[in-house]
Amino acid sequence: MWTRGDTGQWAAKQLTTGRLDMQNVHSAAWLPPRQEGGSECMVVAGMADGQLYLFKGTTAVKAIQAHAKGPQAIQPDGHVAYTGLRGMRLVETRDPTTGAPGYKRVLLTGGADSTILRWDVSDGSVAEGRFAGPPLSLRSALPDRGHCIRSIDFDAVRGVVLVGTNQCDILEVTESQQTVLVYGHCDDVWAVSFHPSLPHRAATVSEKVLVLWDLGARTMDRCSVVGFAARAVAFSSKPLEADGVTHHVAVGGAKGDLMVFLDSNLQPVHKTKDSREGITDLKYSPDCRLLAAATADTWIDIYSVSKGYTRLQRCSGHSSTVRGIDWSTDGSVLQSDSADLELLVWNARTGKQIPIPSRDVQFATYTLRLGFPVMGIWPDGSDGTDVNAVARSRGGDVVATCDDDGLVKLFNCPCVLDDAPHRAYRGHSSHVLGVRFNSDDSMLVSVGGYDWAMFQFNVVELVPVDHGPYLPQKVWGALDPEGRSFGWTYTPQNVQPGNAGGGVGREPLTPLPAPPAGVPPTQAMAPALQLGVGEGSGAGSRAGAESQEQLEEEIDQGDSDGC
Repeated sequence: MWTRGDTGQWAAKQLTTGRLDMQNVHSAAWLPPRQEGGSECMVVAGMADGQLYLFKGTTAVKAIQAHAKGPQAIQPDGHVAYTGLRGMRLVETRDPTTGAPGYKRVLLTGGADSTILRWDVSDGSVAEGRFAGPPLSLRSALPDRGHCIRSIDFDAVRGVVLVGTNQCDILEVTESQQTVLVYGHCDDVWAVSFHPSLPHRAATVSEKVLVLWDLGARTMDRCSVVGFAARAVAFSSKPLEADGVTHHVAVGGAKGDLMVFLDSNLQPVHKTKDSREGITDLKYSPDCRLLAAATADTWIDIYSVSKGYTRLQRCSGHSSTVRGIDWSTDGSVLQSDSADLELLVWNARTGKQIPIPSRDVQFATYTLRLGFPVMGIWPDGSDGTDVNAVARSRGGDVVATCDDDGLVKLFNCPCVLDDAPHRAYRGHSSHVLGVRFNSDDSMLVSVGGYDWAMFQFNVVELVPVDHGPYLPQKVWGALDPEGRSFGWTYTPQNVQPGNAGGGVGREPLTPLPAPPAGVPPTQAMAPALQLGVGEGSGAGSRAGAESQEQLEEEIDQGDSDGC
């Protein structure tokens, strides 16, 4: 408890639990004065086991069982902790008849049991069973995962309770209804896949949960618990049901589970397990006849979609975890890369490696971190693990990457220059695990690790800027033909061999040729697209850097929307 002295300095006194059990304190609030016009106020605290501790002075004098302690979590040091009672707010309600303020003083508490209790504390104390209204229960979109309340606020004018949960959802709750303002993920988001024809429909997977999103409305469409730790997801490239519109969504697990759902209602249609170490990537062939599953077992399994996802071939040849796969446009060839920086090409019909593949093979997607089209995506000092995901646009003119630094980058495609110019966008607070373009290249989505976030960016075409005549930079060179005087100049002189300044036998110093007028060379190499704010759904970061220094050093702070 902090007290401000006459000199303006603050002094602290530690509160003790007295005869009550010592445990972690998750929330606290002042109660109103115990007497009208009095100054004595008690402190109430929410504890790890869901109890309320009532403090008089600096000592806890009473414990009230309010909420369940909730699911347990093993801490890094090995001890067991509980969510407990984290949401607490002292509010002043209005008269339900006249709307006049100051009707009652109410303590709102929200715990790990998905319940909000409204305690009547008008007399400055908390009494067991004395409430200002019935409890408010939260409904979760996931039936086996209730909301653990993390934060509470109150709108006295509307009588609405605002709630933040451990599933990253934000809700408005009253006695009669519950409105979800923002849906979120409840763990690291490992992968994202777009519907092949609906540009605003995307699927993401986090720990044991598959979510379908409507990115036009920026809201969750539907979700389902898959029953295993999901790591990969893929939409079928064509409708696969009799109605001609329903697609399949394949989900791969960290322990090798493969499960297929209908995108219309997330009904499971197939489940198998052919991997022991886990599935890292999934891709349907362009004609949707085959499904390829990259695994950490160092092989790739190919399934026949039309035969009920029967396994046809196993492509073995990698010596490390297979990280990504891509189909050729005709579905006859498969390429893959692995964690040991090896790129292999396969005959999809036989499952055999193609030792000398044709360079004329066109691939429907390009999501590998290796290969000629993405040679320049790796920054200086890379060890092969910095870039987590790659996605080429459907039009093939740009390629996006995401990395361990929390950046989403946009390159020209093919990207063949060493440390190529790019546009970089910051928004994620941790490493980024996946990135994909939608079906019409109007949007790019990135998904994060520890921030549990999905960011959507509009893809905006750059408006050409007239930079005026290009002025070459100064160089160090001869200031006179004899080579006696040197300095910084725009036009260094040619020094003839044998002159005193040039030195015997040296080649003439030739001025650097000037670039084309009006087009700075670094700007000409930068992508002609940017991730920015545009019409339609989603939002992105502001325009990319305009100079070489900005391209290499300056990162734009994004205005992207997170889901």
